[in-house]
Amino acid sequence: MRTSPRGASPSLSSLFVVLGLGVLTLAGTGCTSLGGMRWSSPAPVGHGRVGVGGELDVLHDEVREHAPTPNAFVEYRRGVADGWDVGGRLTVASIAIDTRRAVVRSDAVEASLGAGGRFGLPADRPGYDLQVEDALEGALEPDARIGIAIGRRSQLAFALRPAVVYARTAVADHEKRGLSLRPRLVMAFDIGVTDGFHVVPELSAETFVGADSFYVRDDTLRLRAGLGIYF
Repeated sequence: MRTSPRGASPSLSSLFVVLGLGVLTLAGTGCTSLGGMRWSSPAPVGHGRVGVGGELDVLHDEVREHAPTPNAFVEYRRGVADGWDVGGRLTVASIAIDTRRAVVRSDAVEASLGAGGRFGLPADRPGYDLQVEDALEGALEPDARIGIAIGRRSQLAFALRPAVVYARTAVADHEKRGLSLRPRLVMAFDIGVTDGFHVVPELSAETFVGADSFYVRDDTLRLRAGLGIYF
């Protein structure tokens, strides 16, 4: 019989939503309409960039099957120096902060390196068949991006994110803790509608090396489709 997870705290999820709305309210007036606001590059120095969107599992080979559930996000980035920005992302289940530095900047190719951390509930919590009583995870997430220009505003971009994740999961009287490596490859098509408004569909593949929960197997493959709007 399917049961609902008790570990997803409504107050925690509500807090992330409220914080996300606050970020949009405070950041909206600080955004820029400059060119160079591409997915693979940091935000321009002294300017902010807001992103909203979501992603959905299209293939997830898990211990049990569940209906795909979208994971919405809101993020804000701000350029703090030439070719360097900092930012944060909120979802209904987690909060993340990171920084990114440009390493290649030309009309044809852009590349950046970044690193950050994430803390919260696992992104794949919905639809448990198991009675999961508690689940938390923290991650260190390096990020390497490269973008190939298509016209003046748009680009085809790729990112590699080999996250190191520590997770704790409790089911009934049993608890499991452990580290896993979750390499993720992302392909994104950054469509520059205007200099300051970009639509970015994404497709990503992620695997789990070192199972760290009761509901994910080692060597699990996950494919995700996402869409972000940045301004």
